[in-house]
Amino acid sequence: MCSCLAKSYIAAKRRGLGWNHSVEQLCVCEERSWFLTKVVVVNDCAHTTANLVPFLQDDFEIDMLLRTRGLWSKTFGLMNRIRKSKADVYHVNYALQDAWLVQKLKSLDVLWCHGSDVRKTQYSRLYGWIVKSNVKNAKCVLYANPDSPQHLKARPDAEYLAIPVNTDTFPLKTNYNNPPKALYMPKKTDTYNSQFTEICKKAGVPLSILERKFSYEKMPDLLAGYDILVDTFAIAGNSTLGIEAMSTGLAMVDYRDWGNLQNRMETLREVEQVKREGQQNREFVLKTHDAKVVAKQLANKWQSCR
Repeated sequence: MCSCLAKSYIAAKRRGLGWNHSVEQLCVCEERSWFLTKVVVVNDCAHTTANLVPFLQDDFEIDMLLRTRGLWSKTFGLMNRIRKSKADVYHVNYALQDAWLVQKLKSLDVLWCHGSDVRKTQYSRLYGWIVKSNVKNAKCVLYANPDSPQHLKARPDAEYLAIPVNTDTFPLKTNYNNPPKALYMPKKTDTYNSQFTEICKKAGVPLSILERKFSYEKMPDLLAGYDILVDTFAIAGNSTLGIEAMSTGLAMVDYRDWGNLQNRMETLREVEQVKREGQQNREFVLKTHDAKVVAKQLANKWQSCR
């Protein structure tokens, strides 16, 4: 009898399957789809996990349990879907009610914190206990923002997993505007320097301020039409939008430039400087944030946290 029979039986029971398969069907190589590790991903964050799925589905069977912000969808509807699900590994994005439901109904194997959950919600009187409980009880904790460790002192074993971007969806642009054009799409948490518009005007850099109402599908073309992205000033790191802009080849203005905005914009007035920085940003993203790179790291974590 094949040595993987017992393991196949365990996998079948975990997935709620009956023992009515032939030995030939059950004793398949681990590379075949039957024997793939099944992962249920609950919630997503700005397409982060969705960007990784194409590079993981050859080695994992992945179900995405997504929700809306509607009251039913994010409460009882989600609870019912989690309860009915079966998997070898449960992965949850954000340490909010989604993770708490998985913790209580299934097994919180991998918790990927994305910033505001541990930076803000954790300290709220109303929901802080949920975040703290999830962080404490998750088998493995990951974080996507470099500033998160100071908020994860309860989990010194937490590991960094970079925000992924599909570098094929956000390719390097080839045409730059002269003079360079800047884009700012502020988040609600941003502290905006009211003088920044005038600073850009003096530097001769046209600035567009747009609301974040564009669909994900429209973002590659939108970003490619600009040369500079003014990223969030609220955190010591770049947002998902910032990483996508860097992949596209945009120069960045962010938290590092807060006290030196005038000089920074004057430097970025030169299109060749913008192009050099944009190409450097692209190289950085390919090494650190490329979805193919991050997917390999997450795959190892899924296997180790089973």
